[in-house]
Amino acid sequence: YNNDLFRYKIFNTPIEILKSDRIGIKKDEFNSMGNSMLNARITEFEYNSIGKWNQILVKNEFESEELDEAFKFENGFTFTEFCKVCYNLILIGKEQEGEIKKFECEKLITKIQEQLKEIENEKIQKILDYISLQKRDDFMIPPKGFRTEEVYPWRFNRELSFTRRPLIKRDSEYIWGNRNIFHMTMFTLDLISDGKYKSRSKEMNKYIGKVSRNRGKAFNDSIFNILKTFPELIVDKNLKKINGKRIVDKENKDLGDIDILYIYDKNKQIVVGEVKDFKLSKNPYEIYCEYREMFEDRDSKKSYSTKLKRRAKWVEEHIEDLKQQYNLYGDNWKVYRTFIVNEHLVSKNVYGKDDNIIAISDISLKKLTQLK
Repeated sequence: YNNDLFRYKIFNTPIEILKSDRIGIKKDEFNSMGNSMLNARITEFEYNSIGKWNQILVKNEFESEELDEAFKFENGFTFTEFCKVCYNLILIGKEQEGEIKKFECEKLITKIQEQLKEIENEKIQKILDYISLQKRDDFMIPPKGFRTEEVYPWRFNRELSFTRRPLIKRDSEYIWGNRNIFHMTMFTLDLISDGKYKSRSKEMNKYIGKVSRNRGKAFNDSIFNILKTFPELIVDKNLKKINGKRIVDKENKDLGDIDILYIYDKNKQIVVGEVKDFKLSKNPYEIYCEYREMFEDRDSKKSYSTKLKRRAKWVEEHIEDLKQQYNLYGDNWKVYRTFIVNEHLVSKNVYGKDDNIIAISDISLKKLTQLK
């Protein structure tokens, strides 16, 4: 964990060898980042706990047949079959007293097949393998087909984590807890919904891409609806053209849609907004990945920040078109840009970026109009 803080250039704190031969690190940066992460988590917890989240965001509805088909390409069994086996495992566990459930490996497949005759034994075994962990000669060496990072305990969303694989195979028996099996099933669904499921097949990648687009569109619509509640603002969304002119660069290359555009007539402000459905970063690696996506240009792939700057520049160069489309009057209009995100971006504070970023829990007329 500490290694990642330095590897991803989150910390620049000097490291020294103390007189006691221990490694000494000054705590200032540790405390600063810890406070940033803690404050972000507290704010999100307070916001979500008061029941606003479900009022604002539309839950994605899965198309079960499409998910089943994609999941089968990925794993050799459908998502429905996966859920049925997991549920049956819980039912078997309920027949035993105590929190820890045990069953002989060979007999467990037969037991499940008695209730799920439509699923063949070979497929049941595949599902059990998919959710199980077993002894490794060296813990830090993953089984064939898995990346080294999948065994790092300080990383999240690991395919070889207990969260993803709560069925323990020890010698000739399986051991599990019913709550862990249930949690794993819900967690897998959440990974797919959040677009974080690590897929290898093009069919599953295509499905996750569709789910992510639908989720992004729903989030964008929800932000639009929130901003529309401010009578002081003129609000528009998903703009490909303004006053009939496409949003393109000098070489006629598409600069992408403007997610949200809002205008504050009182201060002559035009704000170009980018809406991003980020999840709260929980460790140095996630903070680093968030930072790269948001702020770091890599070869031909431009960061979200750079893309937003280009759109804002286009708007600056087409003020007269905006004035015509939105019936604006007078001169001295200024163009600003901002990101509107679902959760606080820890990377902004950790890497010292000064971009305008507004979390959904912080939206107010003051936040929307007092931009740098």
